[in-house]
Amino acid sequence: MKGLVYGPLNENGVIFLFSKIQDKLPEPISIEAIQPTFPDAKGRRKTEKGWVDIWIEFEYRSSNYKRHDHPPNECDVIICWEHDWKECPMEVIELKGVLRQLNLSR
Repeated sequence: MKGLVYGPLNENGVIFLFSKIQDKLPEPISIEAIQPTFPDAKGRRKTEKGWVDIWIEFEYRSSNYKRHDHPPNECDVIICWEHDWKECPMEVIELKGVLRQLNLSR
């Protein structure tokens, strides 16, 4: 991946990587705002019904969302490096898997 030598080591690395590949996702997400409090970002995603607002939480591992005690009904998508929360009640975008699918990993 151009601009990133190794996979992310923390949440900030996940945010950086997402910014590099967001336009390559099957359903690209445009970020409208990033904030220092939960949830981390407000985004928009185009669907067949038009543009939909979504709330995003960036995490290194998806299970960190639960560990931080974030309420599941106040966020739409977790974007993480590693999805390790099998019973997660919301959408998860695992960037490690996305890179494999896009054949962008080294």
